[in-house]
Amino acid sequence: MILSGNCAVGSVCSIMHYFLFPNTVYPNAMLPQSCQDSTIVYLLIGAVISYALFSMWHLIILNTIALEAYPLFIIPVMSTEFMSNRSDYKTCEALREPKNLMHEYRSMEIFAKSLVNCYGILVIPIQCLTTICIILLNCTVISQWDKLDVVTMYLFVVLSFTNQIVMSIALSFGGLVNNHGKATLKSWKAFDFHSKKEYKCVCKFQKSCKPLKCGMEGYYTVQSVTVLNFHKGITKGTVRALLTLKDN
Repeated sequence: MILSGNCAVGSVCSIMHYFLFPNTVYPNAMLPQSCQDSTIVYLLIGAVISYALFSMWHLIILNTIALEAYPLFIIPVMSTEFMSNRSDYKTCEALREPKNLMHEYRSMEIFAKSLVNCYGILVIPIQCLTTICIILLNCTVISQWDKLDVVTMYLFVVLSFTNQIVMSIALSFGGLVNNHGKATLKSWKAFDFHSKKEYKCVCKFQKSCKPLKCGMEGYYTVQSVTVLNFHKGITKGTVRALLTLKDN
């Protein structure tokens, strides 16, 4: 509801800005003066801008809801409701019966993989660009520290640390998803089965499941050591860049 309200308010305010402040630079400013003075052209461009703004705000809210699904839904359900021998279940025991467990876990797995297929491709370029940005900031501060003014130097240092902290949190979350996925699958053997047939059925289903991951399946996935490799890459990249600049 809050996101929907923000989307509606943002869309209306953005559209009202166009009609209340017509002198602001919008695409119609590139048209000849005769077209700019035309009311029909002004309204047509306003309709196109309104549609574009509505689409933009709705895409923002759609992607926000999709990205919130992992920390707010998938992780809590997977690490609590689908694991055995927990004391903090919020669902009925029928969910953890073999028949229901396999069906519901597979449904959540399909949903999680759909999200990964949509957003996993962004992990590699985001991590690469962040690493390059941090290395450039570090090299600039270290090699030009006597030439930079105090404000610029502190700004570069803060940007470097902020990027490292944010990226570390994101990669740690990806590793957390992978760890919870492995722990959930391993815990299934501890369920109280009614028969040996149920046990064998769950074991076979377990072998067909893969732990949930963040990233591009088959190319690059975030694991527990990814955040360590990220900082290792920053350190090695900074040292190599400084050595290269020193030689030149």
